[in-house]
Amino acid sequence: MKKFFALILTLAAALTLLAGCGGSNGNSPAPAEPSAPSDQVQAPDDPLPLASPISLKYATQGAGTSNYTNAATKINILLKYLPAGSEITQETISTGNSSSGYLIEAGLCDVADGENAAAATVGLENRAPYSKVNALWGVKTEDFVMMITTRKFYNKTGYTSIREVLENRYPATLCCEDVGSSDYTCMKYTFDILGYTFEEFESWGGKIVTTSGDACCEMLQDNQADMMISHCSEESSSIAELAISTDVIMTSIDKEIIQGFLERGFGNATIRSGAFDRFESDTPSAAIGACFICSADMDEATAYTLTKVFSEHLEELGEEVSSLRGLTFKEMVDTTVTVVPLHPGAVKYYQEIGVLDSAGSYAGEPS
Repeated sequence: MKKFFALILTLAAALTLLAGCGGSNGNSPAPAEPSAPSDQVQAPDDPLPLASPISLKYATQGAGTSNYTNAATKINILLKYLPAGSEITQETISTGNSSSGYLIEAGLCDVADGENAAAATVGLENRAPYSKVNALWGVKTEDFVMMITTRKFYNKTGYTSIREVLENRYPATLCCEDVGSSDYTCMKYTFDILGYTFEEFESWGGKIVTTSGDACCEMLQDNQADMMISHCSEESSSIAELAISTDVIMTSIDKEIIQGFLERGFGNATIRSGAFDRFESDTPSAAIGACFICSADMDEATAYTLTKVFSEHLEELGEEVSSLRGLTFKEMVDTTVTVVPLHPGAVKYYQEIGVLDSAGSYAGEPS
């Protein structure tokens, strides 16, 4: 029996040796890779946040505007925390934040500051409303609407408002920033609210000049224009310079026009006491809600990363940009301010930190 078992063991060893020497080229097959443990998480194809550098074009208005100055500040701070090698170039191609989304949809830029009350709801200048624009965050606005009148025109007529000019059918020269700007939107809506058209105004000799903000101020300085409507903030260097260099009268808009603006997507605003050394007390006005917009086609990782960097450095940004001081996440995710929807990448970040719930509704400030 012992000899029998010894024979069996010898045969088994021989068969094992033969199996190890098999194969057409006489080499041993490569050992199989060990399988990953069942609880190991595989890396996603598009990891968040973004790890590689990004390159973006940021459309802004021209030098001298508060939009230009604030955008340059935001770019410098964002680049400190974006992946090394990232670039954000400032393109001064925007005629105004009310129409900047059209530049995004045309592929001329990637991001911009948006004031979407008109363009995202009814469109501007016979253009359809935005269809491919999203927001990354909303921003409380310190802008306001006001009238600026030359002293010469006031001494001649006693008028300080567009209402007085229209109701008295006076052939004044009015100016505002270019078509598509917030100023232009305010001018057009003011006429609509008061029941007049540009064509009617021009029929009795009135004139509307649309140009850059700096050029508008120069026209008032030289008495080439009588009145300007402006959607601005106290940070506007061109209007601050105008207030210092020229004897102009600055007034807000009346209650009826404020209400008409609110019905057209604007929000309440206040011109603070002391603004431009022209307002003796806090004065009611209106303003278009502001936000940071991008293409709806922006990849989710980029949108997520921009939102994350901005959110995590709000305090630093607020030290340089007054409209960001004390900004809450409730304001940042408020789609009544952004008008356009939040980008899915931004939504993902806000949900991760508990600001939005699974349905996309505001759930509270992050702990």
